[in-house]
Amino acid sequence: MAEIKWLHQNRPFDKIKKSRKQEKRLAKTFSGRRQFASGALSGAKGDVRAKYRLIEAKRTDKGENEFFKANMIKWLEKIRGEAIKDNRMPALAVEVGKKRYIIIEECYFG
Repeated sequence: MAEIKWLHQNRPFDKIKKSRKQEKRLAKTFSGRRQFASGALSGAKGDVRAKYRLIEAKRTDKGENEFFKANMIKWLEKIRGEAIKDNRMPALAVEVGKKRYIIIEECYFG
């Protein structure tokens, strides 16, 4: 039987599955919950809501680094505006390959 190439390609739902896994892990880590519709609804922004935090989760595989870097400031400003309206601390959770980072503004240290 001939091999079907599309079965082995990186499919869009694989990315969605990895993103949901990241959001679930963050919700557990910060004692929060995943946002319904992953922040797509008005009045329910961000990907993870914790008691004092609103977290935007982004992940990428190494082949997408340039796109990821180009949008970092846009994502930081987006979550900052949403979190301030909700009286929460904004955070951007970044997963690049197997490395994980949490980015917050300097004013939240101290």
